[in-house]
Amino acid sequence: MKKLLILFAFVLGISGTKAQETKPSFEETVNYINNIFKENKHLNINVKANKSVRGGICHAISASKNGKVIFYSHFSEAGIYKEHELFTIFSFNLFDFEKIDMPDDHDWRNILDKNNNSIGLISDLPATYVPKLVNAFKHLRTFCTKEKDPFE
Repeated sequence: MKKLLILFAFVLGISGTKAQETKPSFEETVNYINNIFKENKHLNINVKANKSVRGGICHAISASKNGKVIFYSHFSEAGIYKEHELFTIFSFNLFDFEKIDMPDDHDWRNILDKNNNSIGLISDLPATYVPKLVNAFKHLRTFCTKEKDPFE
């Protein structure tokens, strides 16, 4: 009976540690988001900061564990394509992110914060990818630690 109890505790312990793992990982989630942009590169998905005149075709993102997401393009500000270089288009913080709206009347979608304020814009992203991208950003946020503002 004692051996059975020990075996039960061991199995329970192993299953408990498996349940605590968060899948996909931080890196896998960043790769998943980058694959969305790669799979749709023929659509020239554009991103830009809210109220910015200039944006760019998004080719990749990077993310850090403080919540910062940066969108990159292979196009320089002069419009020259450089396959082996990445230029920053804009960035936002995952702790500000809430959703991407899906308006029917135009191609630009707002990247919204928790108060429904636009923190950026994305265009030509197929509607089927919007919930996937939103869920991926929210999942990515679970790995991040919000940095304390030193002036608060």
